[in-house]
Amino acid sequence: MTRESYIDSKMTDIEILAKKAKVIIEDVDQGYFCEKVESPKDAWKIMGPYYDHAGVKVSIVNDLIYELMKNLSNLSNVLAADDDVDRELKLYELMDKHNCDRDVAELLLQDQQEA
Repeated sequence: MTRESYIDSKMTDIEILAKKAKVIIEDVDQGYFCEKVESPKDAWKIMGPYYDHAGVKVSIVNDLIYELMKNLSNLSNVLAADDDVDRELKLYELMDKHNCDRDVAELLLQDQQEA
């Protein structure tokens, strides 16, 4: 799998997980937290089974967010590794071009990045 296809795949996974979490959160918000208890007859809206149902949905959202964070971490690691490779290649190019050692090449690279 190429770097670009891996990044595209992870971005799609992250978008899907975020949309799933959003749907469930809205469902819990509308179906539980927006319920009004105006009389004793409405007490069922905040009692055991109803509350447990909301708890299950919150657990599902927690799992989705865990997966989302894991995918973001993996994606971040891939991008950081590529940045390191790019930096190393630039250093070697500077060393060849200026016939210098690594320390001088690092200084030259810093100068290029600041400019």
